[in-house]
Amino acid sequence: MTGPKKPDNEQQRLAALYEYNILDTLPEAEFDAITRIASQICGTPISLVTIIDADRQWFKSKVGMEAAETSREVSFCGHAILNPREIFEVPDSARDERFFDNPLATGDPHVVFYAGIPLVTENGDALGTLCVIDNKPKALNEGQKATLKALAHQVVCLLELRKKKQELEQKQTELKEINEALEKFAFVTAHDLKSPSVNIIGLARILRDSAEGKLSDEEVELLDLLERSSTSMKNLVDGILKHTRNAHLVKMTKEAFTFAELMTEVKNMLLIPPDMRFEYAGKGDIISSKTALIQILHNLCENAIKYNDKADGYVKVTFRCDEANYIFEVSDNGMGIPPGEKDKIFDLFHTLDTTDRFEGKGTGIGLSTVKKLVEKLNGSISTASELEVGTTITVMVKR
Repeated sequence: MTGPKKPDNEQQRLAALYEYNILDTLPEAEFDAITRIASQICGTPISLVTIIDADRQWFKSKVGMEAAETSREVSFCGHAILNPREIFEVPDSARDERFFDNPLATGDPHVVFYAGIPLVTENGDALGTLCVIDNKPKALNEGQKATLKALAHQVVCLLELRKKKQELEQKQTELKEINEALEKFAFVTAHDLKSPSVNIIGLARILRDSAEGKLSDEEVELLDLLERSSTSMKNLVDGILKHTRNAHLVKMTKEAFTFAELMTEVKNMLLIPPDMRFEYAGKGDIISSKTALIQILHNLCENAIKYNDKADGYVKVTFRCDEANYIFEVSDNGMGIPPGEKDKIFDLFHTLDTTDRFEGKGTGIGLSTVKKLVEKLNGSISTASELEVGTTITVMVKR
């Protein structure tokens, strides 16, 4: 018996092989289909997708073979990969000095005929073979050889697809870990900034009250500026905290509820001025993340109230559904949104140069959070608005 030599690029070949993470994996239907076709086309009882490791040949897919692997030293496939661009054929092992006393020929599985096509990567590394085996002398015709080569190419394509899928899954895992780390950092940082902001607001008020009548107008204005700036900082921090908390809301279990039940909770969370009409219309059952929808509608309604400058202002939420979506519309007769800003209002930290009815300014976080939640519910959000007339924001959520 003559054992197979190792290719000149053996270390490079093994390094390429290990990048595929294919060794010792479970059977896969796509590979098994190819070995069945190869066996039928070539009329052989045995067909294998063989991967050549450092000291063994391992069978990714097999027809007519019980063993999961054998020693590379006695392998026929070890010879086949030495000429990566050619078919390796042994018509009769009993008449071949390299194999006549090979254990695989004299014992189970009694390899008499062998034909193998190397599985070659784009870089020229032979990872193994697609081979067919018979226990009697044989020769493949040209049509069978061409088909076997085509099937071997399909095996390589499957290996490449499998590798790319693994790489994509790894990148997705890394991105998920990075996003979770960033969200955690934002939460911790915002939480640590909140207490100093609250303290500064409180101290500014105490100083102004205790020194009433003793401070100049300029000093009072400076204290007011300090309080307003600290309040803006606190609102920004609160927004960041809410943004990071809400990032995972839709992972909660979906539940069944009615639109009326949903709006009752939203309304209870709102501070509605006495001169503001708040209405909602529509009925129906909903199966979704109730917590996420409450956050979405509360934020939209809160904005509609804050940026309504009309003496007879109103905010109205309507609900309907079609075969595919739950549809919510939040309408108001407020200030409206400039045409050039409608596509930007959902960008994180983007704000309009507008003061709300309570003399406050937005942080540019709330609507970004709304959009993020809507997208996680497999939905979409759109805006229609006219300056000094009002705004309608439409949220569509997949049923």
